[in-house]
This record gives sequence, C-alpha cells and structure tokens, in this order.
Amino acid sequence: NLYIEINVMAYLNLNLVAVTVYCVAVLGNDQSILLGLSNLYHLREIICFVCKLNLCCTLAILFICLNIKVVGITGSVGKTSTKEMIASVLAQKYNVLKTEGNFNNEIGLPLTIFKIRDEHEVAVLEMGISDFGEMHRLAEMAHPDVCVITNIGLCHLENLIDRDGILKAKTESFEHLTANGIAVLNGDDDKLCTKTEVNGRSTVFYGLGEGKEIYATDVE
Repeated sequence: NLYIEINVMAYLNLNLVAVTVYCVAVLGNDQSILLGLSNLYHLREIICFVCKLNLCCTLAILFICLNIKVVGITGSVGKTSTKEMIASVLAQKYNVLKTEGNFNNEIGLPLTIFKIRDEHEVAVLEMGISDFGEMHRLAEMAHPDVCVITNIGLCHLENLIDRDGILKAKTESFEHLTANGIAVLNGDDDKLCTKTEVNGRSTVFYGLGEGKEIYATDVE
C-alpha cells in the first residue's frame, strides 16, 4: 500500500519538501521518521493526507483542460461487465479510455484518470465502494456527465448495513454530476426505480419491460 500511495504522490508531482515540512509539524521533528522511515504507519498516513488534499483539485483542472465526457459506472454487481459493454459501444465512434480491469477504488480511479490524453474523447470509469463517503470522493474525482447504476444488491453490509444504506452510498455520486449530467438507472431495481429525478433532471431508466426509456425486447 505504501508503494502504491507513493506512486499516487508522484503522479500529483508533489514537492517532497512540503511533505517533509508536514512531517516535522505533525511528528515533532522525529528524525527516525524523516531519515530512517522506521515508522511506516505514520508516513503512510501523511502521504495519504497530502495526496487526498491535492488530488481532487488536480483532477478537476485536468478535466477542465481536456474537454472529455465521462461515464461513471457503479452498482453492487455487474460494474465491470457494464463498463466493458458501454466502452465497446462508444468505441465505435469515439476514442475511449476505460478503467482497466476493476481498478475502481480511491487508488485505481485516479491512476486511470491520469492516463487521459488529448486524443481521448470519452472516459468510461468504474467506481467501487465499501463504505459511506467513498463514492462522494470517487465521484468528485470523476465528475461524471452520465452516472450509471446497475443495481442495489447485498454487498458490503458490514459497513452499509442494508440495501437502503447501499442505495444511499451509491447515490452519493449524484452530488458530483456535471451541470447537465444525467443518471441512467436500472428501472427493474426496486430501490433505484424510486429515484425518478436527480438534481432537477428526469432519470433515464432502462430494463426489460416496456414503459422505460430504454428497454430490451426479444430476449432469448
């Protein structure tokens, strides 16, 4: 974890002097930390703090500079398969960057975003969580134009308690939709179908039955 987080810090191009100054301020000029790195736990916490402080601002600037549309995908199950299908369809017309594998957490998502280049037109980003507040941070990084939620299942109940908790945690993503962003939700899910409006805009529902904006027919 320490190695990965140091790489995140490198991606942000943080000044090592600033990290050292913070070490001195927090740890009382503990030379064993600064020189020997003997207490990796405290160093890890410091690196995490500095990275999180700068990460969202850095990514916001990146998205402003690169005029790219973002599709954010979450849900209890089916995230990776849905991400692959959406990216495959969009790739027929656009240059698409997608999350590799299931790099969908607070380390994997920024690593994916920093791979965006001028030639990319759409980013399809998977976002996975296990606790409250995580989706808020992920969506703040991704700043999606379209938010897709596959379903509300029974995952991570150790933190989210029940399906209502999962719904609350997943829909934290709505707070960071762009001004004209839309939510695309599974209308066959008994929890998601209650979200008929998101940020003042009508939800786009998909499913197997008629009456939804997008629905499948002739399924074999």
